[in-house]
Amino acid sequence: MSTEHNHISEKIAEALRKAAVELEELQVQFSLGKAEASDKYEEIKKSFNHFAHEAKLKFQAGKEKSNDIASLFEELQVQLNLGIADGKDAFNAQRKKILDSVKKLEDKINSSELGSEVIQGLKVEIEKFRIKLEILRLRFELGKMEAKDEFESRKTDFKDKIDEMKLKFKEFLK
Repeated sequence: MSTEHNHISEKIAEALRKAAVELEELQVQFSLGKAEASDKYEEIKKSFNHFAHEAKLKFQAGKEKSNDIASLFEELQVQLNLGIADGKDAFNAQRKKILDSVKKLEDKINSSELGSEVIQGLKVEIEKFRIKLEILRLRFELGKMEAKDEFESRKTDFKDKIDEMKLKFKEFLK
């Protein structure tokens, strides 16, 4: 039993290391400006959808057979396949629906009799997905802040130009 427990612990630790690397890569891509939040969001949804599909198939066919969990994966996949989120509001609406589906799935998994290795693997993937969504949410917020700052800057420039034109106009009228 101890060897099996160590094996499970090693798999979970490896999954967590991989998750940390993926999250770091995502942050680096954003900091370098190599990724647009909306494009990355679609990529992350697609990747998690693939994971959900594979997990659903395992639950339908494997020793951990559970049709309830498989149907919750299907519900999640429906949410992940929603159209492209072309703005912050669409992103937030989709994000909420997806996270609601993830929560239902997670609640079912936690209350099931599944083996701890299966549960831990799912929890790692779900948590990694949640963190990625949070990074994207922050990125959308940052984009909004940058746009607001640029708007304020342009507004100030425009105001300065108007003041300059008023002075020239006053001089012209003298």
